[in-house]
Amino acid sequence: MKKLTFGLLIMCGLSPLFSFAQLRVAPTFGINFATAQLSDEAKEALAPIDESYKNKLITSFQIGAIGEYALNDVLSLQSGLILNGKGTHLKASLSAFGVTLESANKVRLTYLSLPLTAKYYLMETDGFLLSGWGGLVLDFAVAGKIKNVTQVGDEKETNTETISFGSSTNDDLKGSDVSLTLGVTADSQDLPLQLKFALVQGLINAFPYDEGEYSWRNFGINLSAAYFFELD
Repeated sequence: MKKLTFGLLIMCGLSPLFSFAQLRVAPTFGINFATAQLSDEAKEALAPIDESYKNKLITSFQIGAIGEYALNDVLSLQSGLILNGKGTHLKASLSAFGVTLESANKVRLTYLSLPLTAKYYLMETDGFLLSGWGGLVLDFAVAGKIKNVTQVGDEKETNTETISFGSSTNDDLKGSDVSLTLGVTADSQDLPLQLKFALVQGLINAFPYDEGEYSWRNFGINLSAAYFFELD
């Protein structure tokens, strides 16, 4: 009897949330500015010329669908499936005896991302509702390529290789990733349009071999838009 009473009390306490709850879905599209946080050993392995090393942002895209579940006036949950681009652009150069050697590696990674996030309303401004947004993102590798361009003087050589994903020491990168994401959303008061700015920080070492000296963590700055449709 006590358990039944306790269960009824819980249901009564949660009923205002579920009675308010509203579900809407949206296609989403955006631009990612991605790079990788690399250890010195990883930089040397990917770009062995360390005279003038640069790790630059690479531009990629995201496309998918998300759902938003409003619990009350200020708190919502978001999830979905998004095809997400990550990677980095490594450049290095070395000059000796009148000859310049330049090396550039563009690493492009594609993941299927599952965001597990929440949105909390903060304020209203200029026709938009601003909210804090954040949570975890689970990433599952779909494809990856690395394009290397090496130039010595006037001679240039280009090679493209496919990145292998897995958990063995023979693989290049792990087949999954976990990231922490934080950002801001702006919901239009005139249209079912949501704009989003987010920072995404990889939490685990993407290299499959955990020897300490080799480390790769994905990082990105994401800008996206979503157009929502209400579900009754």
